Amino acid sequence: MPSPIFEMRGSDEERRSLDFFLNRTASQLSGFWDSDLWGCSILRATHHQPAIRHAVLALASLHERFEAGDRSVMNPMWDKGEGGFALKQYNQAIQQLIKPTSEGQQAVDMLGTRVMQLKRRPRDAEKGFGPQIPAVFTSLEQARNSLDYHWNGFIDFLNELENNNRYQKSSETRGQEPLDALGKTEAVRQEYFDVFERWLVSFQALLQNHGKSLDSRGLQAARTLEISHSLAMIYLNVTVNVFSDETAWDRFTEHFERVVTLAALIIRSSNCDKFTKKRGPDFTLDMNIVAPLYAVAHKCRHPVIRRKAVSLLYAGPRQEGVWDSILTARVAERLIRIEEAGLGNVTRCEDVPDWARISDVEVKFDLQGRLGTVKYSRQRSPLEKVRDTVMESVRW
Repeated sequence: MPSPIFEMRGSDEERRSLDFFLNRTASQLSGFWDSDLWGCSILRATHHQPAIRHAVLALASLHERFEAGDRSVMNPMWDKGEGGFALKQYNQAIQQLIKPTSEGQQAVDMLGTRVMQLKRRPRDAEKGFGPQIPAVFTSLEQARNSLDYHWNGFIDFLNELENNNRYQKSSETRGQEPLDALGKTEAVRQEYFDVFERWLVSFQALLQNHGKSLDSRGLQAARTLEISHSLAMIYLNVTVNVFSDETAWDRFTEHFERVVTLAALIIRSSNCDKFTKKRGPDFTLDMNIVAPLYAVAHKCRHPVIRRKAVSLLYAGPRQEGVWDSILTARVAERLIRIEEAGLGNVTRCEDVPDWARISDVEVKFDLQGRLGTVKYSRQRSPLEKVRDTVMESVRW
């Protein structure tokens, strides 16, 4: 079967960008996983969907420059010096999307989409998209989809818990009776605890059956799942006290250390691959490494473990969505300096008292300006219980 690049009409530059997407971008967007979307469906769509074709060409052009270390792609004026190829392709993609479509073609498209949805439904459960957890997962993909499904529900629960916490504080400020939701919270927390425990049993059974046959990519994928599960269990166990007692995280130092160990193995393997293939920084949409290492640097107060997490962010340059590893490392370093300032020689978690710890951290990235905005709250002093809200900027 001929390669799609030779079947595509277009200029040499367009063929070059499609070739780069085919050989580099699609695999990086897929991360450690096989993806029919990026590796197959999108490429097929470039032949009959002009909007997708132009978007792919723009993305591939930017990705090639990103890999070459051209950070100007983050600047609003980035495309001026490159002949405007990527910008032109994006504009053409937008024009194709807003172009009127005949009613007949719309009906065909809607019918085709509906048929695909109906054909996919029975397979979704088999692939792990649902609440059921089998006794043994049949593949890493099924394990990943199941974990993602339950993680998403758990995040919704945490968001609801945070909103309730804010309501509680505002009620106390107004002199109203606080909302008693502790019983419900504990019940839901226990449900998720049972779910993630069952997931781990099924995942370990999968590794017992097929772990020795995993290639390097599969091994890294399995490690990312272990990282996600470890973080899930940490957050589950501190759920009740997470908004009132930052020292609650100290009980999970070993879990944080495990996350760092797994991340180190993944980054080491990735760096070896980049060395042999002379590649630039990784770019993916999966939040496998950067966010977990940031969570360790922020929530684990053991000085060695949190600094190891920061060093790994520097050691494995990668872009995961909007999370840039270098900028994230700078933010994490700043948080550590704030908490440990004036405490003397910090050798263990207990050396960072609760009053010195910051909470309610919000980080926003401005990649165009190579800037991170950090908002957090911290107790004013050991004797004053009032918490001040602070906003800072971190550049890189």
